[in-house]
Amino acid sequence: MTTTWTEPWRPTFPVATAPTWPLVGAAIGVGVLADQAVRAGVIGLATPVLVAATTAILLGSGRVVSRESRLLVGAAPLFAMWVMFRTSPWLAPLDLLTAFGLLLLGCSVASGGTLTDTRLGQLGARAWHAVGHFMWAGVWPRRLVVSRLSRSVAPAHRRLRSMVVGAAVAVPVVIGLGALLASADAVFASIVRFHVPWDGAHVGMSVVLIALGTWTMLGFARVASAEAPEALPLPRWRLGRLEFTIVLVAVDALFALFTVAQLVALSGAGDRILRTAGLSYADYARSGFFQLLWVAGLTIAGLLALRAAVDHDDAPATRHFRWLALIAIGLTVLIVAAAVRRLMLYEHAYGLTMLRLYSLLFAAWIGAALALFGAEISGVGGHRSWFPAAAGGCALAILFTLNAVNPEAAVVRHNLNRDNASVPIDAGYLTDLSDDAVPTLAGLLPRLDPSVRGDVVAQICTGDVLDVGAKGPAAWNLSRARAHKIQTRLCPNGLLGD
Repeated sequence: MTTTWTEPWRPTFPVATAPTWPLVGAAIGVGVLADQAVRAGVIGLATPVLVAATTAILLGSGRVVSRESRLLVGAAPLFAMWVMFRTSPWLAPLDLLTAFGLLLLGCSVASGGTLTDTRLGQLGARAWHAVGHFMWAGVWPRRLVVSRLSRSVAPAHRRLRSMVVGAAVAVPVVIGLGALLASADAVFASIVRFHVPWDGAHVGMSVVLIALGTWTMLGFARVASAEAPEALPLPRWRLGRLEFTIVLVAVDALFALFTVAQLVALSGAGDRILRTAGLSYADYARSGFFQLLWVAGLTIAGLLALRAAVDHDDAPATRHFRWLALIAIGLTVLIVAAAVRRLMLYEHAYGLTMLRLYSLLFAAWIGAALALFGAEISGVGGHRSWFPAAAGGCALAILFTLNAVNPEAAVVRHNLNRDNASVPIDAGYLTDLSDDAVPTLAGLLPRLDPSVRGDVVAQICTGDVLDVGAKGPAAWNLSRARAHKIQTRLCPNGLLGD
C-alpha cells in the first residue's frame, strides 16, 4: 500500500510518496559521483556518468512512469554526454543546464499533465511545485526512518547490527582485494583512486559536495513522487475587446512604421537622411541588432500575457484578438529579418565570432518561435497550448546540432576560408578559443600567412589554448586529448611555456 506524507507547515505542496531505502542509498551514490565529477573539473567523463546514473535511478525507481516523462528524463544524457567531447564554454554550461532541465521536467510531468498542452499558469505551478519539493528533499527520508522504527524497534536493531557486522567484514576484504588489483593494473588503479587529498579542507569539501548531490537526487525523486500540481489561478480581471484592440493596434502601427523606415533606408531618400545624421549606410546597418532582438522577444512575451488576459469565452473577441495578434507576429518577423540582415553585414565586414554565431542562431530561433506561435493562435492543434513545448523543442534541436557540428571549429573554418584580402585574420581571437578549435586550426595552418602562422603555433605551444590541468580517466575529454596530441606534434621540444 502506498504511503504518502504531508507537512503541516507546507500546506500548499501536494503530498509525495515516501522514499525507499534503496532510493536513499542510490541518492548517496549519486552524491559520491557528483563529488568526483566536480573534482575532475566537470568537463570530462565523470559528468556524463553522473547524469546517466541519475537517469537510470529515476527510470528504475518506478516513479517516472508516463511515456512523456520517461522520454524527457531519458534525453538528459544525450546532452550531458557532450561535455566529454567538447570543452567550449559556449556549449558546456548550456549542455549541463539542459540536462538538469530535462530531468526536472521529466520528473514534473511524471505524476500527471503534459508539456504539449501547458499554459502559463500551469508552467508557473510546476515551477513552484519543483522549488518547494527540492527545498524539503533533504528531510524527506526522515519519514522512512520514523516509519521503520515505529513498526518494530527490535527488528530494526537486529538489521542494524547485521549491517554493521556485514560492513565490518566487507570493508577490509574489499580494500585488500582492491589494493591487489590496483597494484596489478595501472588503469584500474587510476579509476578507483579518488581525487580527494586527505586533509581537513578537502574532506570537508567532499562532504558538502556529496550532501548536495544526494539532496539533488532526492529532489528529483520527490518531484516525480508528488501529486501533480494544480494550475495557478488566472487573473480575475479580463481585457475586453476595446482594451486589447487599443494595445495591439498601437503595437501594429509602431511595427508598420518601422517596416516603412527600413524600406526608406534602402532608397536614395534614406541615404540623404543618413548623411544628414552623420551616418554611413554601413554604420546604420551594423547598429541596433540586439535592440531588435529584444523587441522580438518582448513581443512574444507580451502577446502571451495578452492572450492569458483575454476572455476566450467571447468568441468574437477571440477572433478579433487572433487577427490583430497575427498582424503583430508578421511584422515582428520582418523586424527579426532586419536584425539578421544587420548581423550578416557585421560578419561580412569583420568575420564570424562565437557571439555573432550565437546571435544569428538566437534570431533564427526567435523567428521559428514566432511562426509556431502564429500557428497556435491560428488554431493549429485545436485548443491545446503546445507552443511552449514546440519552442523548447526547437531550442533543444539547435543546441544538439551545435554540439554535433562543433561551433568553434566552424568559426575557425569560416574565417580561414573566407576572402581576407580586405580584412585580416584575427589570429588572437582564433587562438583564444577552446580545445574544440585546435584540430581545425592546426589543419588549416597552411592557409595562413607565414607571420600569422608563426603566431598561431606560438600560442598553441605556450599552452594558452589548452586546458591540461585536469587529469585521470574521470576528466577524460576528446577535444582535450586531440588538442594535446596536436600540441605534442607541433611542439616537439615540449610546451614552450613550461
